[in-house]
Amino acid sequence: MSLNKLSKENCLVVYCLPTTSDTTRIYVSCSIPVTGESENLESVKISSYVNGHAQKVTFNGEVGSGSRKRLEYYFVKGLRIGDKVGVHAEAENITPVNAETVIPDSALCLSLHMNSLYSYGEPYDQIVLKVKNLNFRLICSDNTHSKANYL
Repeated sequence: MSLNKLSKENCLVVYCLPTTSDTTRIYVSCSIPVTGESENLESVKISSYVNGHAQKVTFNGEVGSGSRKRLEYYFVKGLRIGDKVGVHAEAENITPVNAETVIPDSALCLSLHMNSLYSYGEPYDQIVLKVKNLNFRLICSDNTHSKANYL
């Protein structure tokens, strides 16, 4: 891996988390290379399909500003467990990206609890989620005394 190469290339960053709802949102932004000079995305060509059938993707506007600016797109189609959803995104002067996923079966939550821990002398609240049929534990931690505000 070369930092020189990474420092010059912008990449598309695409967030699309389809669920069994009727609207699937697609957020597109540009990565910030090591040099800190990010492309200003004005438009991105987005295509999406469900089970091989093209979906009408609609631009919904810009979210955020500056280096945190994202373009929001969406398509409307009721999705079901087992549906295969794909997204293709391309923008001028940036390598296109493709991704696909399958809508998973519902995960059964076995337990959810919160406790406190200390890391490097700082107190944190920890949320622990155990999910059936998945071989992992998700642990989210945040410093309870930080000045950061989250919505």
